[in-house]
Amino acid sequence: MSTKLALFLTKRYIFRKTHSKPLSIINSICFMTILASSFVLTITLGIIKGFETIIEERMQNIYPSLVIYAPDYESFNYPELEAQLLHLHGKEIQALAPGHSKQVVVTREQKEPIVITLKSVVPEKESHISSIETKLIKNKSLADALKKPNAVIIGKQLAEHFEIEIGDTITILFSEEAMIAEKTSFNSCSLEITNIMDTGIMHYDLTTGLISQKTMANVFNDDAITLVGIKNNATTDVETLHKKLKATHTFDIFSWKNLYPALMETIVLQKKISWLLIAFIMFLSCTSIASLIFMHIQHKWYDLGLLKLLGASNTTITLLILMITVSITLPSLIAGLITAAIIGIAIDRYALITLSDEFLFSHVPVHFTPAHFYGIFMIIVGISLIIGLLCARSAYTINSTTLLRFKE
Repeated sequence: MSTKLALFLTKRYIFRKTHSKPLSIINSICFMTILASSFVLTITLGIIKGFETIIEERMQNIYPSLVIYAPDYESFNYPELEAQLLHLHGKEIQALAPGHSKQVVVTREQKEPIVITLKSVVPEKESHISSIETKLIKNKSLADALKKPNAVIIGKQLAEHFEIEIGDTITILFSEEAMIAEKTSFNSCSLEITNIMDTGIMHYDLTTGLISQKTMANVFNDDAITLVGIKNNATTDVETLHKKLKATHTFDIFSWKNLYPALMETIVLQKKISWLLIAFIMFLSCTSIASLIFMHIQHKWYDLGLLKLLGASNTTITLLILMITVSITLPSLIAGLITAAIIGIAIDRYALITLSDEFLFSHVPVHFTPAHFYGIFMIIVGISLIIGLLCARSAYTINSTTLLRFKE
């Protein structure tokens, strides 16, 4: 009976036009505050998730799970190292691939030269430790793209900088030294662009090129193996494998997260700032809801006293206030979530917020999961119910007799 009475009164209070202008204004402010809070919370979490997802996907496309680097640019004895790794960690390792990197200068007439990292790979093995093959613009395998003796794969940003396409040639200036210094003598060679990669990471696409290990040995006279890429098994965690390798080897072993410490620090800082923003928004929502409920109680003070005089219990009063709270919170919350979903999808799909070339991405990514909407919905509804319960306690002290005696 108390539930039916509370529901009936809630409909009367909420949907009946009120003559109290201040209450109408507070209702509108509270509605917009909850809508804005749910919208900002959803968009913020979507952007955080979008950056994390895209960064992880793109980094895993171009980097293996772990990379072993040779100390002081010395060359590995790869067959021996491969046998040792598979013997000790064969159950955790899915694939291995040797490689080598070299700094070179790419030049072309009437264009500013660019220093890039030229990485030599074994195409048949490289495709097993990374997904770089899926990022080639021309639908070819890595082995086919690097089949020619002077073939090179460059990034999309580098190709746009020099205004070149597949089939064109570029001039490479290189040194016999491991690193390019201010005073360095250069040799030159020409390489044919057989494919272009588009990883989506502007810095990588501008400063990285791929050649085969045979081309590195024949053209650059450098057959060193200075890095080994490792792909972990699906059942093995990368961090676990990393710790095991560090325990059994003295080499420098890194994951892509170790290679980009500034990026990881930026993500952590972004999360901290976002959570501070979320906490501030939740505080605003709480104060708005509390103000609205107290105003409703004050506005209906006489009605509540009359209900208590007619025998309504504190439970009925509490249910009435909770229903009023939920009936105001739910529409604004649902409207905020729907608005955030529509705008978030539009931002991600149509690249509405673009970024400059200094960033890893061309636009702000937004990724939603059902957990985002469910979590925000439950948190805001839960906070609203708690505030409603706390506010309802103020109505318990209403003295019906005194209230009616002085009612004008």
